[in-house]
Amino acid sequence: MGIRPISFCPRSQGFYAQRFSTTVFTQMEVCDAIQCISSHSAFFKSVLSGQTTCATVIGGSCPGNVADVEGCATFIRGALTQAGARTILTTRCGAGFPSGLNAIFRQYLANLLNICISTTVQPFGCVGGVLETYRVTLTAAQRAALGFVPGECVTVGDILALAEAALTNCGAVSTDLGVLGNVLRDMAQDANITIIVPTFC
Repeated sequence: MGIRPISFCPRSQGFYAQRFSTTVFTQMEVCDAIQCISSHSAFFKSVLSGQTTCATVIGGSCPGNVADVEGCATFIRGALTQAGARTILTTRCGAGFPSGLNAIFRQYLANLLNICISTTVQPFGCVGGVLETYRVTLTAAQRAALGFVPGECVTVGDILALAEAALTNCGAVSTDLGVLGNVLRDMAQDANITIIVPTFC
C-alpha cells in the first residue's frame, strides 16, 4: 500500500497532471499510488471511492486490472485541473464554496502524488519522493496565517492536515485559504524550487 520513498526527489504538479498514467509509470506504480492516496487522505478516499474504476482499484490488490487503473489515473488527471476540481467540489460542497478551495484541492492532490510515487522517468534516474515528516520552510506571515507559532517546526504532514480539514469542511475553517493554497503550491514544486526541506524536526 503506497511506496515509501527513500530519497528526496519531488516532481511538479505539471509533470503529474500530464503524465500520471500507465504509459509513463508501471501499472503497479499507478495502482500503488492510488491506494496510497486513499490511505493518506480520508477526503480523497471518499472522492475516489465515488468513481467506479477508482473504487475498484482501492478495494482490490495491485497491480489490478489495467482498464480500471488507467481509468482511475485519467480521473485523477482530470481532478488536477481547475474545471475537474470545480466539478468535484460543487458536488460535495455546493456551488458557493470559497474560491480558494479549488487551488487547495489541486495542490493537495499534487502533494499526495509526490508522496505516493517514488519512481520517476525524468533524466538522471532520480528516485525518491516526499516524506510527511520532512520540514516545510514558511515565512513569518505564512506561519501566522496558518496558525503556527514562531519557531515551531512545521512538517509536510502538518500542512496536509490543514488542507484535509479545509476540504472536509468545505472551507469553513479558521485557516487562511489563500495562504494555504500558495504554500501547498510551493511545496509541490521540483526539488530545486520546493519549500520542503528533506530534514526532520
